[in-house]
Amino acid sequence: MKKTVRPADPADPAGARRILNCWTMMTQAWKGG
Repeated sequence: MKKTVRPADPADPAGARRILNCWTMMTQAWKGG
């Protein structure tokens, strides 16, 4: 990742959603689901 991972900013819902989606996909892939 080029960007530094920062806590989800309430003023940036799009960024927060993107981060959440990234984590969801990573966890699902890690679980093998």
